Amino acid sequence: MISLSQLLTVTGLGDSKSNYRAAVHGLVLPRLAEHPTLASRSLGWHFCRIERALELEQIRLHFDHFGRCCGYAWWTRAATELEAQLLKSGPEGLDVSDFSAEGGAWMVDFRAAFVKGCPTPAHALMFHVCRSCIGQALDKPQGRKPR
Repeated sequence: MISLSQLLTVTGLGDSKSNYRAAVHGLVLPRLAEHPTLASRSLGWHFCRIERALELEQIRLHFDHFGRCCGYAWWTRAATELEAQLLKSGPEGLDVSDFSAEGGAWMVDFRAAFVKGCPTPAHALMFHVCRSCIGQALDKPQGRKPR
């Protein structure tokens, strides 16, 4: 499995922030439009949340060796006082300003594509993403003892 940065480099598009942002929006927004609980939200609502995730580097896309998007993982950190709200309403209840680089780590969304012939099943993608991306974030607790 390869990351979006690696895919952009291999295709000669480089790893510029504008190419990265455009690719993330282009690949994540259509999946959010089909999301069972988030499809009714406005395009602007989704756009602002993705922009914040990009700003905090808390969204990762992964591709198979053919360059097909296998899915993405999106997480954030939330202050302790927001955890009760998260448990009650889920991550869709968070305002864009609640997404943070400090606090406990929470999954916002995880989507794995079931592409015919894709050598990476959803459970392998989840393991890879958690180990490589989220694991790095969790290795560095932000002012709190690990649970």
